[in-house]
Amino acid sequence: MRTALLTLLIGSLLACGDKEDDTSTPEEADADTDSDTDSDADTDSDADADLIAVDGCVAYDDGTAATNKNVRVQMCNSTGCSPAFPDASGCFSFPGLGPTDYAFDVVPTGKDSGHTYSTPLSLVTLAPEQGSWTVDTVVIYNFTTKTQLSTGTHSGDNGLTIEVDGAQFEGPIDDPDADWMASVSVDPAASGLPLDMFSGEIVAMWYLGPATAKVGPWAFSVDGLGLTEGTQLRAYNASYYDFTWIDLGTVTADADGNLSSDDGVGIAHLSTLILVQE
Repeated sequence: MRTALLTLLIGSLLACGDKEDDTSTPEEADADTDSDTDSDADTDSDADADLIAVDGCVAYDDGTAATNKNVRVQMCNSTGCSPAFPDASGCFSFPGLGPTDYAFDVVPTGKDSGHTYSTPLSLVTLAPEQGSWTVDTVVIYNFTTKTQLSTGTHSGDNGLTIEVDGAQFEGPIDDPDADWMASVSVDPAASGLPLDMFSGEIVAMWYLGPATAKVGPWAFSVDGLGLTEGTQLRAYNASYYDFTWIDLGTVTADADGNLSSDDGVGIAHLSTLILVQE
């Protein structure tokens, strides 16, 4: 009996000695998984390769640089918004954005407590392996016409008249109780806004506001463009919510060359409005 107990004790001590001698670290114990770690690193590298660096500059229509004190540049998609804040020279950058559809907008902030500045808004698609995208200097224009929101007509510049129905107005996400609307005519070529997705000639363009308000459809007309009777242009609205340009339908020139939106056609967003001859 004594011999059996001694044998058991010696065996236990030997087992403890074996445990203490095992000094391998968790990393060494998992050394056989290194190949998996490398595989993960390769996957991360591939994902990084798809990210697109975006940069550009913003300025006011008087040439003054728009800085982080006054504006925020945004790239928004279905998962949220990535902000960038311009430096003292008005330039901004996004280090890396994933490939998808975006609403690209420049939001006036500190300098615009009175809602006097427009919000340039366009829609862009960043493609995989695009690498980078540089935006031209985007210009922020002062609204030329700003009115109290009410049913009636809103008369903007460059001949624009909008038939407003106050009951068909959903305030913007950052100011749901907004009670105003505004507009300014913009030269597409001087705006700096990315518009290369349109293959036809952009005949006229406006920034409307508040930029993320949903409306209408509100019928509209445009006088003074000197178009031939029967000429049809296609109207587009920038949709902050759908990350695409909304095809509103056609507008047609009458005998005096003035445009009117066709039946059922109207403004849906108080954002960028574009007329294109396709």
